[in-house]
Amino acid sequence: MIWTGERNRQQGQLVAGMYRAAAGVPCERSAVIAGGLPGADKDAALRRSGVDPSRYLTVSIDAVLDQMASARLIPESDGLSPLMRAGQVHAEAQHVAKRVLLRALMDGRNLILDISLASWRAAEAWTYALRFADYTLTAVFADIGVDEAVRRAGEAHRREEEEFRRGHGQGGRVIPAAAIRALASPVATAAGNRIRWAIGARSAGAIGGTVGTGAFPGGAVIAMLRS
Repeated sequence: MIWTGERNRQQGQLVAGMYRAAAGVPCERSAVIAGGLPGADKDAALRRSGVDPSRYLTVSIDAVLDQMASARLIPESDGLSPLMRAGQVHAEAQHVAKRVLLRALMDGRNLILDISLASWRAAEAWTYALRFADYTLTAVFADIGVDEAVRRAGEAHRREEEEFRRGHGQGGRVIPAAAIRALASPVATAAGNRIRWAIGARSAGAIGGTVGTGAFPGGAVIAMLRS
């Protein structure tokens, strides 16, 4: 996608601000892929796995959309909260998230990738990119039944919309039940298995004899993202 020069400048400010907030996160080349349906308690799953989120930069589309809403980068529409209008900028939020991730990757900063497997190809590409960059990589999947996920997503949306009407927050995103059920399909399960396999495989850096050097050919990640 192509944005105007001004919009690209605004995106750059957003990326810089999000990354600046993670200045205290260690650069230990440690990453966690946190997957699960909407409503799943990923924080609890991370704690059970011994992961301290304060030592990681967490990147998620929801967090980016919230930042875009705060920066008034979501087009306005009468009567709708910013996050109710988030569908208009979802692809842009994905682009911004990739920019934040690439910046962190170049520094070796610890990362949590909060994903839903809606785009398993992107998740798999990032898995290989992190392995190539000699990151220690872990996958944590928070379990939840699909009916419970649908219920929690609906409750969260209603709660956040009510908060917005009271003058707090940016509202809530609508996640259709059909979309949540699609994420619980055998295809999504297979994607999780592929990611687990990729994590266990030898990294490209190991095969090339670069483990521990911190060497990272940025073009490899760019090629993965383009594909």
